[in-house]
Amino acid sequence: MTLNIALIGYGAIASRVASGIRDMTEVELVGALVRTPGTAATDGVSELNLNDALERADLFVECAGVPAVTEYGPNIIAANKLLLLASVGALADPILRRTLLDGGPGRVYVTNGAIGGLDILASAALEGGLDSIVLETRKAPASLIQPWMDADLAERLRGGGSNLESLVLYEGGVSEAIEKFPANLNVSVALAHATNMWDHTIVKLIADPTANLTKHTIHASGRTGTYQFEITNNPLPDSPSTSGVVVASVLRGIRTIAGASGVSV
Repeated sequence: MTLNIALIGYGAIASRVASGIRDMTEVELVGALVRTPGTAATDGVSELNLNDALERADLFVECAGVPAVTEYGPNIIAANKLLLLASVGALADPILRRTLLDGGPGRVYVTNGAIGGLDILASAALEGGLDSIVLETRKAPASLIQPWMDADLAERLRGGGSNLESLVLYEGGVSEAIEKFPANLNVSVALAHATNMWDHTIVKLIADPTANLTKHTIHASGRTGTYQFEITNNPLPDSPSTSGVVVASVLRGIRTIAGASGVSV
């Protein structure tokens, strides 16, 4: 048996995932859905439309961002296919979340992405075992500039350096966090999804001029116990806004799905 895989997107993450898939046995990369023609073809990867991909692929691996999940996810699940999400932030939309997780007949898998500790936190949160979770993320100021920001704030972040003190850009719930910072706070959605504490997870995003690397700190407490995790990831060499471990997380997800499907990789 061979597990046929189609990638969604072909950027810095997907191109590395494609390379990792080629090293697996009994797994075949049948192509990629891309917005810009030629991006995958230059690496010898077939560029497919959705209909062709649905005919050829068993598993879709998304590496293209929340809008791509919104565009392709419901059709993939309705076609009884498997979908592995790197952009877990898509699950912050309750309607899309229900469609993907409960709509069937296909199945969604999610990656841990750039954070860990989710297994123990998921267990601790069962039956109300946790009262609160706080995720504090510190990133370099220039990496946090968003289209909705006014010119003064954007310029302050762009300048960075010693003239800028640490600045709290956001503090609040998960849904608004991913809406305001869609490329920066997927980890908050992964955390809320794992624990099912969508309404009790607080996100704090700090622009820190001393942050050479992105740092995530998770604090959780309740009757089950008190937990704290600190994660600092190195970025992809040619994509500083992306943690390098994300690629490994996606590849691990593929291996897990392949194993559950009876495929040896």
